[in-house]
Amino acid sequence: MTRYHQGRAAGPPIPHLSPGDRLYEELDRPVRRRPRRSAAARLKRTLLSGLFVVALAGGAYVLQAAKGPEGAGVGDAQADVKLAEDAAVPATPGLDAAVARPIWIRASAPVPVFSLAASGIGPGFGDRERSYEAQHHGLGGQEDIIGIGRFATPGPHLRLSVYRPGGEAGTPSSFFVDMVRAALEAGLAVSRTSVPRGVTTKLGTMEVAEAQLVGHGVVRSCSAFRLLHAAPALRLSGWVCGADDRPRADAALRCVIDGLEPAASLDDGGLKALFHAARPAATCGAAPRVAEEALAADGIAELLATSADVPLPPVRPASFGRT
Repeated sequence: MTRYHQGRAAGPPIPHLSPGDRLYEELDRPVRRRPRRSAAARLKRTLLSGLFVVALAGGAYVLQAAKGPEGAGVGDAQADVKLAEDAAVPATPGLDAAVARPIWIRASAPVPVFSLAASGIGPGFGDRERSYEAQHHGLGGQEDIIGIGRFATPGPHLRLSVYRPGGEAGTPSSFFVDMVRAALEAGLAVSRTSVPRGVTTKLGTMEVAEAQLVGHGVVRSCSAFRLLHAAPALRLSGWVCGADDRPRADAALRCVIDGLEPAASLDDGGLKALFHAARPAATCGAAPRVAEEALAADGIAELLATSADVPLPPVRPASFGRT
């Protein structure tokens, strides 16, 4: 028996279709398109999805907080440690040491603990300006500077540094390097020097050299000196510029060291014992005065009275003092 499709016009008979053949018949039918959502609908859907994600994350956070430290896993703790290590600032020991390193502090009203004392001041020293400076370092260093006259003012001038090293002091530099450093601290420069020689004093042998110092629009020929004492640690250095602007004789320079004495205010028993036991190699005047006269200029009397002209050294080679 032959079947006909319902709804079709009369025509030749259509054979019976098997289930497999109906698949192709369904494909022939027109596809119904889904209506497109409006922009408002799409925005609403996006907002709902975002709120769902936020709610899910908040619930997980509340659950984790409710567990407390005991509920935290080992993996979470390790992850936190790794995160902290990655976020840590790298160590800077050099910078930390530089920032924390103590500095020199200058005393506003220093108490003299050393004095230059002698008698018979030569012409020009009685009315010279006298000064005493002191500074201490956070690591224990102490420096006292005795000054007479000014470098830029015509007339005698002396600068004597009495340095008691502390933890900040390293190995002593060369004589030339120390002299240049001291000149820079005083606002001066060293234009030329001679080869250092040894001069005997009551505290040992000191190094002496003729030097030409420049600063404040003035050029002066002076005598620079340095004495290093090991135990107790003591470093003496400075320069002397005479009224005639010529280097000083060794006998006069010796009196700068031999005329130095500790004052009663010095609290270093070792240094007091050192000066008490020391005996000057030559007479430089009368006995030292008391501590209250620490700034007296009498200690320079013999310095100029016995001074002799010393030829100015030749110009220092450009390679002098360089490594």
